[in-house]
Amino acid sequence: MDEWIGQMEATPHFCPACHKNNKAGWQSAAKVARAMVHRSDIAARFLRSEMTFYSRAVASRLNEAALQYEHICNLLAPAVSDRGGASYREFIGDLEKQKAHAASVLKPVRGALLAAAEQLENAVALMV
Repeated sequence: MDEWIGQMEATPHFCPACHKNNKAGWQSAAKVARAMVHRSDIAARFLRSEMTFYSRAVASRLNEAALQYEHICNLLAPAVSDRGGASYREFIGDLEKQKAHAASVLKPVRGALLAAAEQLENAVALMV
C-alpha cells in the first residue's frame, strides 16, 4: 500500500514508465485497484462463510474483518468505474487530484487493511 500511495502522490500519470511513454497510467492504477477490490471481496465472502464454524466471539472478529474488506471495495469502487470524475481514467495525470485520491481513498484502504489484520489476529488468539 505504501508504494501504491507513494506513486499516486509523487508520480504524474501514476507510474514512471507511463509518464514517459503513453501517459496511460490510469490503466495501471485501475488494474492494481481492480485486483484489490477482487481480492477484498473474496476475503470478505470467505470470512463470512467461515463464521458459522466458530464461537460467537471469533465470529464477531471475522465479521469485523469482513466489514473492513467490504469497506475497501466501497472505497475503491468509484476509481475503477468508468463514470464520473472519481475514476482513474478521469484524474490520473493531474498530480493534485492523484494526491487527493491518495489521501481520501488509498490511505483509508491501508487503514482498513490494518484493521482487518488486527481483527484476524484477535480471532486467531481466541481460537487457541
